[in-house]
Amino acid sequence: MWDIAPGRGRKPVYEIDKIAAIVDATLQTKPAGMTHWSCRTMAQSQGIGKSTVSNIWRAHKLQPHRTKTFKLSRDPKFLER
Repeated sequence: MWDIAPGRGRKPVYEIDKIAAIVDATLQTKPAGMTHWSCRTMAQSQGIGKSTVSNIWRAHKLQPHRTKTFKLSRDPKFLER
């Protein structure tokens, strides 16, 4: 009597293909003239809401604003210091 019937609850709004396209675009591309994607720019390019992009990134542990590579300073006197 108290068992939860299968198939209950809210169904996912976006298909797996759309989610995979967002994850691939986040990891493989950059927006024109910028260094990384933001939730708003990705949402605008994919035609979905910014909170949806944020939820997808959080579920896949993506943080495009954090870089994994070393950036050399462009200061001309960097080596002298």
